[in-house]
Amino acid sequence: MTGGQTEQIVVSVFRFDPTKDQRPYYQAYTVPVKQQLTLQRLLEYIYAKIDNTLAFRKGKCYQGVCGRCLVKLNGKPVRACSTLLQAGQKVQVDPLKEDKVLKDLVTEL
Repeated sequence: MTGGQTEQIVVSVFRFDPTKDQRPYYQAYTVPVKQQLTLQRLLEYIYAKIDNTLAFRKGKCYQGVCGRCLVKLNGKPVRACSTLLQAGQKVQVDPLKEDKVLKDLVTEL
């Protein structure tokens, strides 16, 4: 990617609020990016700029150590705070344990 040029990451996020949804669904978001960013920063951007109803756990360490931010990215467990994404990617984000969802990407620990 060239400096200053804005590209996009398309992310499909697992959504489910057991207090109002009958079943889980996926919601797509298109996020502008100028450089690579972590999955955590991508989720924070969605929450701050696009959809403040998105629920996810924020990592506390931002170094991939604490494990608080664990989710599945394209079906594989990752630490959101240390997993880098590139512009042009299409990704799917799911909770680590779909049978224990409290809301969206937040699961029982």
